[in-house]
Amino acid sequence: MNNYSALPMIALLMTALTLQPARAAGAPEHEEMLDTLDVSGRSPVALYEQGSTLPSFVHGFNTIPLAADPAGAAFRFTLDNFSLIAVVDPATELALDDLVAWKGRTFVRLAQVFAGLPVFDRVIVVRVEADGSVSAFSSNLVMVDPGLSIVPALTSTDAVDVGAGLMGWAPDARSTTLGVYMAHQGAVLAWRVSLAGPAPSQAAVVILDASSGRILSVRDPIMDARGYIFPENPVRDEGITSEVDLQRLTGDGTLLTGEYAQAWLYSTTGAHTQSAVADLDGNFLYLPPRAEDEPVFDDPFAEVNAYYQIDWISNYYRTVHGHTPPHSVMKVYVNYVEEAGVAYDNAFFDPEAWTISLGQATNGDFAHDFDTICHEFTHSVNQATAHLAYFGSDQYGMLVFPGGLDEGLADTFAVSITGDPDMGEYIFGRNLVNDRVCPRDIVGEVHYDGEIVGGANWAIHEIAGGTALEHMAYASLATLTPDASFADYSAGIMAAAEALESDGDLTASQVDEIQAVLDERGMSTCTRFMSLDEGVSHSFTCMGFDMLGACDMMFGSFETQGYFFPPDFQWTIEVPEDASSLTIHVDTLIMGARGDETVAVNVRSGNPIVHEMVEIFGGMSFPLKVQEADLSVENPEGAVVLDSTTDPALIPGSTYYFSVGYRGCPSMSVTVSAEPGFEIAEPEPEEEPEPEESPEPADDADAQTDVTDPTGTTTEGGGCSCAIAC
Repeated sequence: MNNYSALPMIALLMTALTLQPARAAGAPEHEEMLDTLDVSGRSPVALYEQGSTLPSFVHGFNTIPLAADPAGAAFRFTLDNFSLIAVVDPATELALDDLVAWKGRTFVRLAQVFAGLPVFDRVIVVRVEADGSVSAFSSNLVMVDPGLSIVPALTSTDAVDVGAGLMGWAPDARSTTLGVYMAHQGAVLAWRVSLAGPAPSQAAVVILDASSGRILSVRDPIMDARGYIFPENPVRDEGITSEVDLQRLTGDGTLLTGEYAQAWLYSTTGAHTQSAVADLDGNFLYLPPRAEDEPVFDDPFAEVNAYYQIDWISNYYRTVHGHTPPHSVMKVYVNYVEEAGVAYDNAFFDPEAWTISLGQATNGDFAHDFDTICHEFTHSVNQATAHLAYFGSDQYGMLVFPGGLDEGLADTFAVSITGDPDMGEYIFGRNLVNDRVCPRDIVGEVHYDGEIVGGANWAIHEIAGGTALEHMAYASLATLTPDASFADYSAGIMAAAEALESDGDLTASQVDEIQAVLDERGMSTCTRFMSLDEGVSHSFTCMGFDMLGACDMMFGSFETQGYFFPPDFQWTIEVPEDASSLTIHVDTLIMGARGDETVAVNVRSGNPIVHEMVEIFGGMSFPLKVQEADLSVENPEGAVVLDSTTDPALIPGSTYYFSVGYRGCPSMSVTVSAEPGFEIAEPEPEEEPEPEESPEPADDADAQTDVTDPTGTTTEGGGCSCAIAC
């Protein structure tokens, strides 16, 4: 199983990716525009995220055919519907990024540009049918001030120097790119610097302001996995090897170099070798070392096994899903270690170098494990297709969802291909038969959070079968933007399910069951800005220093500086115009409280809470301190209440954001809810009626005026027409 308590603090906080706030509930002014998309009489389904009136995902519609080629249809669609996205002139503000084929359709990815510069991580994905019509799109495009200067004050060399100064190792620059970055205050001209260290596991991508050199984002692009195991490993196979064909070898066939894969024995000196060499018959018939002899650091069988499995999984993605990787050949290092002769209990994918490193573990070898290799290769598919931001943070807190999606999808394809959700037989692993839900089981660790995605996908596997799940998962992946949430992924699954239903591959009942799974798991509504309207409450976990194995090292520093763990979520509630109060409940249960824990409730009207990017760990910046909030209350006794008498006073008609900060060693379970209050008007006291004066007796003549006839007719002088009623 995973040992999260051993994670170093840097694994949680090292990466930061500043992105816009998630988007808010739908915009009425766009409903009519959305309805015009469809020519078949259906109503499109639109997903909105907090803070934006523009939809982030729309499906359930079909336009007329727009062009003969997919790219042309996508550009035509954006030009016709630019008011539904955040660009004015798609012809100049969008550039073709990629084409992804899926079951006779094409996902066209258009990247946002400004004055010829990339707008980092901003894309629109348009699903084009075979006839050139459009049936779905997702977007995280943003408006850029047309007056933004594109002349940097810092040179690319300056940017590299600033980025290199943040690292705890001696880096080399892989690449520098000038572009536009969306910070919370708006668009910023920025440098993106890719750095690499002496070891393959040392890499970072730094984004900094091209005018001031201020650090905007730091993230670690390395994708690592902690023991993902498949049935095809020494335990499941009972130590028995199978003789297979090694396909697609190139050159003279004497080394493990092919069209899709290269296998190398790793060396800490950098002098990597291909130690597995064909025999006189052209075969690579190496036997694996005995389990009791592990760790073995020069195992040629590992090279053979890794080559075969990388080649196989690469061919699977190409032939089943039409995936074309940006680099044809994946280089894989086996018997990987950080220090010569010392076991390394991990494996990882490096998207910059396009390599997979498989650790020589203490009690086994990750290169002997098909599931680990499949998992790591799927990371390459995820990055090539959706460019997921993996794990990071920004001014709004932690950005956990892209990394959770990356890990969850890597698990998903691994277990679906083998048909076995149990991944724990060999070294480390998980079982995807689970009851994980969002937000309750989000902790801010990508593998753990990814189990929510993996568990939901395995439940869908049981409904629809492996083939359908894999097609839906790949289609949803193709629609994801780099900052995608679990809700975005769920919308992509449902859009794909609808397409498979129209193709006859799924029934309407199965589609309904899939939607139910996503709803029950909280996936459909899981974003970093979660709504608490209509009396909704949510539970979640705040990570403590104990989970990082860093209580003694970190607690005192955080307490002295007034730092808190950045939140994974901000919570929102719409306060009606006629509300007189807002009550926020934050119920906490600290698991093994020591008495020095601090809980902070932060509240802001109209905009998300903004955190200061604080420099720690040799210049690395993390959002550890609240910078913009209307109210911050530490260790509140009871509920936090706003009304006309409080400071600040309640602003009726506003959207309120609040978050929970935590500083402590044990982890903490939190339940949040909020509700507006309304004044009940006191009824005015009734006035006592004045007594009526007795009428004066009438004279004889007047008394005869209104005499009622007992038969029901009225005599002369008028009166009631019914003697009984009157």
